[in-house]
This record gives sequence, structure tokens and C-alpha cells, in this order.
Amino acid sequence: AGALQQIRRRSAAAGGAGQPARVEQAGRTAEGQLEADGAMYMDGLSLYDKLVACNDSTIAGAISTSLETYKQAFRLYGPRGVIVSFNGGKDAVVIMHLARAALAKYCHDNGLPQQRLRVIYFLSKHEFPEVKEFVESQVSLYNLELQTYETDFVSGLTACIASEGGGVPKGGVPNGQEKAPITLGFVLGTRKGDPNCGEQNHFEPSSEWMPPFMRINPILKWDYGQVWRFILWAPLAYPSLYDRGYTSLGGTHDTWENPHLKCPDGGYLPAHLLSDWSLERSGRSARRVSSVDCELQMIDDGGFRVEEAKTVGLVVVGDEILKGRTCDTNTPFATSKFREVGMRLKRISVVPDIEDDIVEEIRRQVSSCDVVVTSGGLGPTHDDVTLYAVARALGQRMVQNAEMVNLIREKKRLRVCAEKG
Repeated sequence: AGALQQIRRRSAAAGGAGQPARVEQAGRTAEGQLEADGAMYMDGLSLYDKLVACNDSTIAGAISTSLETYKQAFRLYGPRGVIVSFNGGKDAVVIMHLARAALAKYCHDNGLPQQRLRVIYFLSKHEFPEVKEFVESQVSLYNLELQTYETDFVSGLTACIASEGGGVPKGGVPNGQEKAPITLGFVLGTRKGDPNCGEQNHFEPSSEWMPPFMRINPILKWDYGQVWRFILWAPLAYPSLYDRGYTSLGGTHDTWENPHLKCPDGGYLPAHLLSDWSLERSGRSARRVSSVDCELQMIDDGGFRVEEAKTVGLVVVGDEILKGRTCDTNTPFATSKFREVGMRLKRISVVPDIEDDIVEEIRRQVSSCDVVVTSGGLGPTHDDVTLYAVARALGQRMVQNAEMVNLIREKKRLRVCAEKG
């Protein structure tokens, strides 16, 4: 009650007397909103105390780093300038609750009226109903200030920034400064190894082709195991899909149960029991087709296209090259072609015909290069494992290419006919 009275005093000081009542949520007056703000303020402070007291060595250090990232984010951009991307997935659950705690602590330490945590949700036409319902329930339960955009990530983010004044402070860009200073920070659930991570840091300015904003990555160095350890330790609610074998959520068009969690009876283990964390995205696929069409997924869910790529990595596969039995002619040919199209070759690696080694190198290059090209290991023998390694490295499933199967059958038929004369 004392804290609530303090919030009332701070709010009155900030808003002044005679301000019109605002309906923050359907059927909620300013007084009701103040009560909700107070409850969430106390809940956020309680969560913060629990987080800093965590003695689980697996996650304690990660929690501390994340809270420090949030502390700096609120210091730089203020409570209204930090917006959390909340898509309902496991990573979003973690960053949302860390943000709740950090926001309450920031307002408490700086004598500010408690503010609702701002979250943004990009509602896709392919959204799982379970995820949409979960997001809505969490917004209501934790009194979040939600902005929903029924579009892709980039379009929604651009619209959001435009609604905030384009990220440009009042008065415009100072004289002599070519670009607008960044005044908004978007918190993302990006982790190292994610397809769109690259070489990002905890604070990473937006790409040149986007409006100015700061990417804030509080769980950048968390791994899959730590995410689930944190969720189960807290404990926190999450979409029921994770209890039914899903480990990485996209949309209904590209996400299925992780095959590595399938049980003999046909059911699936829950996501937190996945033993090989590198297989997190094994339930994700561009589409279920009997074709090897390669759909290069766009970085940032739609903003990056191959023609905009600037750097390329090359993975050459083959024991015969490492042992000196075969001359590598693919590398000089590829480098000349990259140079012709204006792409900078950032890394070349020669790896043996060992699936784990290929997977490791592909993941390393994917995290630092715009495009990765592989060469070798695509034949029919037992040691040609490049396709399997690429699929595993990118969390994709292998499917039979019906076109290729029919072509092989036709070639075989023609050869048999020729042998028979």
C-alpha cells in the first residue's frame, strides 16, 4: 500500500492535476490503471530480488549480464524508449520477464513513476493460435503496453518507429550531423548461433537500410539449455506447444515437432528435454515439398536479401584436398566469381569429410558472413555428407527430391535400353 501511495504521488507529480482520465485497457480507468501499475511494480521488484539472489551457477552469471544490459538500455533510452519484441516464444518469454524486473528496479532507483513495459507483437497470418492466445494472456496478466502489427518484422518495426516520430528527436538532426541519433531501443531475443545473429553485440545499431534504432540483445550469450533452465527455475509460463515437441517456433507453415524428441509411441517429449541443443531448429523447415529448392531465409524476418549481401564465406569439403591427393581448383574459381559481383570473401576453410566438422564450420561462417557457399562432398558415396551437415547446421530437415529421383530412374532406364541394344 505504501509503495502504491508512492506511485500515486510520483504519477501526480509527473502528470499534474486536472489531467483527463485515460483508458489504458478496455474498461480500465486511470484509477484502475494506477492500481494495476502498482501491482506490477511490486511484482517486478520482487522478481528482480529473486533474480539477483539466484545461486544456480548455470544461469546466475547470464542473469546478471542481462540485467546490466537492461540497466544501460533504460539509462540510455528511458522507460518509454525501450520496446520489447514479444512474439510469445521461449526467448521472448525470458527477455520480457527480465525486462519487467529491470524496469521496476530502474524506476525505483531513479524515483520515477512506474511505467508499463512496452512490448511489440508482429502477428503473422501463419501464427499458431496457441501462441496468439498466450501473448494476449501475458499482456493482460502483466499489464503490458502492447502494440500489434499484422505484418512482417521489418514492416512492423518501420511502422512503429514512424509512429514514434521516426526515431528522430524533436528539433530534427543537429547541424553537421548526417544521420539522426538513435532514440529508440528494441529488445530482441537474439542468441549466438541464430540465423540472423551474425556478429552482433549486446547493443547493435540497425542496418543502413532501416530507420535508426538500437538492437538490444540481453540474452545474446545464452544457450538453449540456459533458456529452459531459467524458465523452469523462475518458473514462467510458456506456450503449450513446447510441451508437445516443438523446440523453435516460427509459423504454422514452417514449424513442426522436433523429430529428435519423438517417442516410440508416436508422441513427443517436451522441449526442455532436448539433449543436443544444436538440434533446436530441427523442427523448422521452409516448406514441406519433395524438392530441394533452397529458400534463403531473409535476415531479420524479411529485411535482408541475397542481392544485398556484402560478405561471403567458402567451405571446401574433402579429405582428398587435405591429404594433397587432389588440387583444389574450386577456390580460385569461386573467388574470381565473388570478386566479379562485388562480394568480399571473408573466410575460406577446408574441412574433412566429417559431418560434425562441416556442421561446426558452417555455423561459424553463418554467424559472420552474409552468404556461405559449400564445395565438395555432394556425391553418392558414404563419405559425401555435406547435404546432411548443411541441413543439421541450419536446423532444416532432409527431404527426398522427387525430380531428382525421377531423373535418375529415367537415366537408368535409358542406360539399360542402350545396353540391350
